[in-house]
Amino acid sequence: FPENGIKALQLIYLIFALTTLLSPLMINKLGDIRNSLIIATLGYILFLVSLLVSKIWLIYVSSFICGIAAALIWPASSIAVGLISTSTTNGIHTGIFFSLARAANFVGNLLAGVLVSTNISQSTFYTIFVVISVLALGLFVYLKQQDQFEANTNTTTTTTTEEVEEVEEVTTQFTSTFQYVKHKIQQVYRALYLPNMKSLFLQSFIIAGM
Repeated sequence: FPENGIKALQLIYLIFALTTLLSPLMINKLGDIRNSLIIATLGYILFLVSLLVSKIWLIYVSSFICGIAAALIWPASSIAVGLISTSTTNGIHTGIFFSLARAANFVGNLLAGVLVSTNISQSTFYTIFVVISVLALGLFVYLKQQDQFEANTNTTTTTTTEEVEEVEEVTTQFTSTFQYVKHKIQQVYRALYLPNMKSLFLQSFIIAGM
């Protein structure tokens, strides 16, 4: 069902775009952030199951639900990252989260390509991804409740003076090391200077780029 598949994806992203503005209301209504993550994951699983069953009407219905799930899971995931982070770790945690999310796109497509190349049946193909999604759902089920996250955050509170000084010290050391390496590289290029316009141009370009 190539045409139906394209239309299903169009429907998913259309609903995703339209309901994203409503996601804060949905998350607040569901209460604990874990509830939002679990319900959104169930929406994705339903879409995969509809592909496994190959019922056209179910594919369109699940596409509509999956669009809502997508609008729910991304803000909820960001909130969850914020709950487990302090002001000093929020940046690194957010970076790790989105790096893994992008890596999942690559790994998922790679896995799909490998599976297709083995000429497995369509039902087996979708069953594998349903199982993977169910395992992900299990991880969300075992997440701490939101009030436990907030309690942990309150006990660690915000950034201490020692943490700030430690970050500043690491930054200063990195900057000093970079400047030292830059200076040594410039010395090497000056020592290797050849008196012709071509080498002079290349040397100036390299040094200026530092």
